[in-house]
Amino acid sequence: LIGNKFIPVIFGSEFIDLGDILVIMLLNSIVTGFNSIIAQEFNIQGKPLFTLIRVSLSILLFIFLAYIFADFMLIGITISILLSSIFRLALSLTFLRKL
Repeated sequence: LIGNKFIPVIFGSEFIDLGDILVIMLLNSIVTGFNSIIAQEFNIQGKPLFTLIRVSLSILLFIFLAYIFADFMLIGITISILLSSIFRLALSLTFLRKL
């Protein structure tokens, strides 16, 4: 898709297989940006404990998912990163509604 067109231009044709990784990491960057905005809201309201809880749980989830997807190597680790970021966003939205 998009990643397969940009990878050869930026890094060379020997890295063409990393296009899917690039797309997943770009999606992760978007999700992480939303997470950062919501984390600022917790800090503004004086609830930094919510940020600590959601980050700690997402790290634990990442470790678990990385172990589960270890057979898929690099793509498995990238999917683990994306899923833990989505989980962190879901926790953030849940905590935000409870405030």
